[in-house]
Parts: sequence; structure tokens; C-alpha cells
Amino acid sequence: MVAPKVSASYAPHPRPSLVSVVLAVRNGMPEITEQLEALAAQELDVPWELVVADNGSSDATVAEVARFEGRVPRLVVVDASARPGQQFARRCGVTVAAGELVACCDHDDVVAPGWLQALVDASSDFDAVGGALELTTLNDAQLINARQDLREWEVRLPKFSTAVPYPVGANWAIWRRIYVEIDEPDRDLPPSVGGEDVETGCRLRRAGRSLGFAPRARVAYRLRASTRETFQQLRAYGRGASVIAARYPDLVGVEPSLVRTSWLCLALAARAAKARLEGDDLHWSRRDVAYELGRLEGSLRIRFWRWGR
Repeated sequence: MVAPKVSASYAPHPRPSLVSVVLAVRNGMPEITEQLEALAAQELDVPWELVVADNGSSDATVAEVARFEGRVPRLVVVDASARPGQQFARRCGVTVAAGELVACCDHDDVVAPGWLQALVDASSDFDAVGGALELTTLNDAQLINARQDLREWEVRLPKFSTAVPYPVGANWAIWRRIYVEIDEPDRDLPPSVGGEDVETGCRLRRAGRSLGFAPRARVAYRLRASTRETFQQLRAYGRGASVIAARYPDLVGVEPSLVRTSWLCLALAARAAKARLEGDDLHWSRRDVAYELGRLEGSLRIRFWRWGR
């Protein structure tokens, strides 16, 4: 097991007597069915429960979840519709979770056999652990080729700004008391901003908590199916990068200047436009345009409209 630690000040955790899997979801149909099937097939050497936090679904998500009553050891559905956002919904789930260890996944991915056991095994040595993503099961070659930046997530924890490792939100576990310790309800990222998992990494590092990698805890990760969806996702990640850099400058360094980010956006956009005219895909260029545009939007919002710190 690869095991980078953010602090030497940690102690091994006792085996949990109960594990809670928290699944935050909003309008999860039809993908959630495959994820629920995979969760129902998990085998674990300690008792576990599934807590589904519904963030205001208007489709058949809640009814579909109810079909799995009796197929998982214990099923809890919590109304998390008071405020939109992944962080809020997950917090609602953790609040009612009865387990000492909380594992998290997303509705549109598929956990592999042995996923939960691998997270539990790795968590005994760390305050939080992140698992590995697998891209080939749910995505075609073209989609994978467009997101080569994610291939490293198959073998190691990603890092924000090359400095702070973080667990991917689609596949991680944390001891419940540690989650409560580092949680900051009044500083949730806005719904249009991505990167709540990056912020988790920053909060763990700031608190001196340990973070490990569990390569056997694998999740089939579903990429966005269209260029437009991918562009919007990366744009949201860019906004989040600016917010997080402003909140944790001591951990991630200084946010790039507005002038530099503006010129970079223009240069990348020009490169992408030229490539399109010439019939070249240049996926990396469009990807970087989306991310840097988001960073520019985030920087402007923080400095002139105070999006939050």
C-alpha cells in the first residue's frame, strides 16, 4: 500500500464496529442503479450501512434507492434538500451516520468488488484514505484520451498545485470524528464551484491529519459524456482552484495574478481556435482553456464580489 502521510502525529485506529457508506446525490437516475447494485454486492468483515443523502432530487432517485431496502445491511435515506451542494449533502449524511468510519462515493460511478473492505483495511493506519480510479470500464477510448490528466489517479493520490495531496471525492474514507473536527459548515463552496475534495485535502493538512492511498479500493469513474459537460466541469474546478488558493495560501502558494491568468486564457483560446480550424482536436488545449477560464472567474469573484474565504 502506498502511504503518503501529511503528519507524523497520528496513531493507529481500532477496527470500526460499524462502517457508514455515505452517498450524496441529486437527480441520480439512471446511473445510480448500477452503483447501488455494486454497493449491494460488497462484502465486509464488519457491519455496515448505506446512508443516501438526497440533495433535492426531482426524478425517481428516492424511489429507486428504496428498492434496495433489504439488499444492503441497513439503508438510511436523509433529506438533504435544504441547500444545494455536495458538501452540504454529504454533511447531512455524515450527521445521521452511525459508523465510526465513513466511506464516500458518487452515484454515477461503480465501486469494484472489495472496494469497501480495502478502504476499511487501509483506514486503520490513517485519519483518511483515498482510493484509486479506473477509467476503462465506463468510458470509451476517445473520452479517456481527452482526459489523460486523470490517469495518474489510477496509481496515486492527486495533488493540488503540486503541494497538497487530496482524496478524490468519488472514492475515499475518513474517520467520523476527524470529519467533524475539520468540517467548516459556514465555508462550503458555492454550488457552481468544484473542488470540495481538494478542500478536504487542505483541511486535513492544516489540521496535521494523516492521509493515505488505498490502491485496492477501486472505483470505475464515469467521465462527462460530451465536450460541453466536460468544459463546464473543468470550468467549475477552475473556479474552485481560485477559492481554495485564496483560503489556504500558506499551503498552496500564491494565486496567479489576474493579468497572468487573463493572458493565459487568451493564449489558450487562440491555440484552441486555430487547432479547430485546422481540424486538430487538441483536447488538452480545450481542457486548459476551461480550467483557466474558471480560475479567472473565481479570482474576479473573490476580489470584487467576495465569494467567501
